[in-house]
Amino acid sequence: MFRGCVLLVLGLICFLPAKAQEGFRIGTVTGLATTQVSGDGLGGFHKVGPVAGAFVQRSFVNRWKGQLEMIYIQKGSRSIPRAMHNNVSYTLQLNYIEIPLLVQYQLRKFLYEVGPSAGVLIGYREFTHLGDLNSDETFNKTEFGFNLGIGFDLKKKFRLTWRFSHSVWRVRQHAGGATFRLNFGQYNSVLSFLLHYRL
Repeated sequence: MFRGCVLLVLGLICFLPAKAQEGFRIGTVTGLATTQVSGDGLGGFHKVGPVAGAFVQRSFVNRWKGQLEMIYIQKGSRSIPRAMHNNVSYTLQLNYIEIPLLVQYQLRKFLYEVGPSAGVLIGYREFTHLGDLNSDETFNKTEFGFNLGIGFDLKKKFRLTWRFSHSVWRVRQHAGGATFRLNFGQYNSVLSFLLHYRL
């Protein structure tokens, strides 16, 4: 499924000019993601990572649109040392290739979007100021999430988008497989600030 979506996006980007077929648009996505891992005991969207990729957008009836993206996004979490509380720095970097599939609604200059996404973990690093950590609980290779966002058209070809996404299934279980009430493991929570450029 994931490979099929990747081939679809690449095919559309490579072989579908922006004006070759009415209703289709292609472009690039860049931005920053502020993230946390829900369930790891650390609060706050302190981890900042890059976002980069491409999209294909299709206009439908009235103000409805659909958008398929393929992006690289770095997620994770980070603990900042505080002299009064702790002196340990902790960073988790999770590198994903992700494909969001979004349904969008245009209302004047605002674009509202919602939809699922699928991602593949291509690498990760977990470390403190003392060095890398070797955890017995590994991360899942695939991630499925849900996205909700709002965009604002700046000019004819540019759009700023704020997007929230959250894992539907856990990305890693707690140590020893423990659960705490409704806390079944660790989940990615992401606030993305994106710039879409239409070619």
